[in-house]
Amino acid sequence: GIKWKMVPSCSDLNNIIANEDKETRRSEYYISFIVSEAYDDSAYQTFRNCTKSALITFGFLNHVKAAHAHICSPCRVLPSILIPALADFVAKMRPVPLEKTMQLQLPEEITPGPSGHEWGLPPHVIKPESNETTISYKFLKVLIAEDNIVNQKVLAKTLTRLGVVLIDVVDNGKKAVEAARTTNYDVIFMDMQMPVMGGLEACRAIRKTNNEVLVVFVT
Repeated sequence: GIKWKMVPSCSDLNNIIANEDKETRRSEYYISFIVSEAYDDSAYQTFRNCTKSALITFGFLNHVKAAHAHICSPCRVLPSILIPALADFVAKMRPVPLEKTMQLQLPEEITPGPSGHEWGLPPHVIKPESNETTISYKFLKVLIAEDNIVNQKVLAKTLTRLGVVLIDVVDNGKKAVEAARTTNYDVIFMDMQMPVMGGLEACRAIRKTNNEVLVVFVT
């Protein structure tokens, strides 16, 4: 499974592995997303010497020589990690179908780092074995509660590209509450500020009758 850990600065990277033994450090693979303007080479190299890791930088500047790849914005990469995590959460709540693992398609936005070397990621990250199975995203029932039409389209398109097909969209919190009463959604992407009823109020209303649906606030 994928574990997310966040640190306030590059110099805090080594705090992630401070309590892990050497065997654990070498058995896990770390992919570090670091904004290029905040990159500290000394701190990262110390972290890299203790772990198996790959570095992906993001931001306007593509100047970090140690980077395996650089992206202008992580917005097209993070959903590829978020959705599997959500699907795994739902799978623990109820039985779900499996499907053959598909090869991960890297977004076109990703470009090689300044050093030009290959990603060097392990096979199970870039090229999964054909006989492996993963949770099918097609089973996920998703509700998007968002009043901004552009944001509705962007989020729906992002989910569709990842294989999510059961998507409903509403433009305020009251409609989200009504939709949640009639449909057993797995995930609700809820905008915080909407007309008629905001996201927090809508979430509280939904929770009165449904404690299982996963609500993800977007703002």
